[in-house]
Amino acid sequence: MTEPRTSQETGFRVDAIFLPLQHCETVDKSAPGISLAADDQVRIGWDWAWLEVGTSFEVAVSIDREPSEARPEVVRLKAVARFTLSGRSTSVTVEEFALRNAPAMLVPYLRQAFHALTGNGPFGAQLLQPINVVAAMERFDPKKSTAAKQSLAAP
Repeated sequence: MTEPRTSQETGFRVDAIFLPLQHCETVDKSAPGISLAADDQVRIGWDWAWLEVGTSFEVAVSIDREPSEARPEVVRLKAVARFTLSGRSTSVTVEEFALRNAPAMLVPYLRQAFHALTGNGPFGAQLLQPINVVAAMERFDPKKSTAAKQSLAAP
């Protein structure tokens, strides 16, 4: 017979997840100054910052898609998660968690919001294909993050 497990916090607690930016806009393809992308590729953005150094932090992931010939609409989304350090520390550093684990948690929220936003537009719902978050995050330099700048500015 097994003993019931007691719940223990293990390093990172999610305090909130929210989407502060959800934008979908149709553009006039024939308007001057409008450039259309060749395909429907999305761009991913990432940043993280300390809310209280050593205690709590935020991670932001964004998805942007420029208008294309097939879908002349702009889509911009941003998801933010707030975390608190709690319980026992883990082998995963805060920086590694902010770069890899947190974005992996946020991307499904962005994919769902992308689908819902485009579903309300004139071109019908578009489902983003699964994103290899690990590969996408390798493109970002953690030394250029807001948290890295905060660390340099700390007394």
